[in-house]
Amino acid sequence: MVSNADIRFVQISASLNPLLGGPHRVVLGVTAKLQKVFNSSVIIFGTLNVPQPTFLENQTFLNNRYGFVFGRPSKKVTLLLNQADVILIHGFYLASTLYALYYSRNAKIFLMPHGSLETYQEKRSKFRKMLFKIMFNYLLRERKIHFLLGSQSEISSVEKIFSNASITVVGLGVDSDFFFPKVKQFRKDYVTLACVSRIAEKKRIDVCIKAI
Repeated sequence: MVSNADIRFVQISASLNPLLGGPHRVVLGVTAKLQKVFNSSVIIFGTLNVPQPTFLENQTFLNNRYGFVFGRPSKKVTLLLNQADVILIHGFYLASTLYALYYSRNAKIFLMPHGSLETYQEKRSKFRKMLFKIMFNYLLRERKIHFLLGSQSEISSVEKIFSNASITVVGLGVDSDFFFPKVKQFRKDYVTLACVSRIAEKKRIDVCIKAI
């Protein structure tokens, strides 16, 4: 009988920069939970930026944040991917995502796109993204991939690209205990609108302002 501790669970991510917001927090949060249950490893293609001695760091070409390595990833990285039973990929349009598919063997693959497949994102760099999808589908071949999304709104965006996608919404927002500890104090005759995000164009804070 195989126990959870026998399952080799490998996560893949590009640079863990706190300025990137959500993905950085999600990788750390998911890792903390996985390491309690599985034989879990984390591979970072790029700069780690956080003190995590158990993470395996593979330097990227000119320290790019897309996970691109000049030549081949390190032997430790390729060996981990070869032997993995389960692989969780963070991000989509990244070289690290392609490395995960190329070097993995029979691993079950999960992918958290972190919003990179949202419709408004697809309008940018269309040619580069088209080439990426061709390489992605070629490396994926007959294997199936399971998408883990942060919200229901992402489902339609993913299904436009992967019509037969297997999808689970795991919910990766701010914990209610963190932001709404005194929700009973809100006045009943007002509608309260809240936005929790980093200040970045892609977060569309302008839409929140217009809503008010």
